[in-house]
Amino acid sequence: MRNIPTVLGASALLLLGTTTTALGQYSGADASCQPVQATLNAFDRSSRFRATGSMTGDGKSYPYERIALGDTLYIGSQARWTKAPQTPVERLKADAEGGWTFSGCRRVGSEFVHADPATVYEAHMASKNQKTQHVRIWISDRSGLPLRMDSEAAEGKLKTSMFFTYGADIRAPAAP
Repeated sequence: MRNIPTVLGASALLLLGTTTTALGQYSGADASCQPVQATLNAFDRSSRFRATGSMTGDGKSYPYERIALGDTLYIGSQARWTKAPQTPVERLKADAEGGWTFSGCRRVGSEFVHADPATVYEAHMASKNQKTQHVRIWISDRSGLPLRMDSEAAEGKLKTSMFFTYGADIRAPAAP
């Protein structure tokens, strides 16, 4: 599963700017995607976050986690962590090479994620090589940052679900 595209740093990450972010990785085909792009731009600037979730493909589920602390990025899970050779910003730039664009964004409701009120959007994301994903993103009404993001590849073979937390209480893993 090494070649799984990430959103948010896409499918994870998510991950997600005004017309383009400071890193230039996300753009939109229409104005309906401005809220989604704005939250991803804010995410790009966040220097302390934890993204926790899973990727499901080939009938198997894989836990997935990223921790960003300033210029250090850790990738792994509770059982095994590695310190990425790239900073979080460098990793986002690398993820950006896929040329992800958003289209058909629409607000679909309001929900709570970990007691934080959020506005929920659905969108389509496509890369330069025409891989398309359906994305659902929960944007915090308080901070404007993504709280959750689910995606599914158009052919349905790969699904991701990520939850995001931010703040001073985010710490490095015990054994990177």
